[in-house]
Amino acid sequence: MVTNFPIHGDFEITVGFEILQEPEPARAGKPQTRFTMGVGLDRPGVNSATLSRAWSQAARPSFSRG
Repeated sequence: MVTNFPIHGDFEITVGFEILQEPEPARAGKPQTRFTMGVGLDRPGVNSATLSRAWSQAARPSFSRG
């Protein structure tokens, strides 16, 4: 979801997703296949969060957040 306008006020956004099929390691792509969700706030400084799920030929599937 992307907006071209700011969202103001006290609110909560809940997002869900389902991975229907993960690629086999040989088909994971080079360097990897990745799905990332991110949010950024329109404020000075570092105001963002991400959640990623990655698959690669060399490693097991992994989740990361930042």
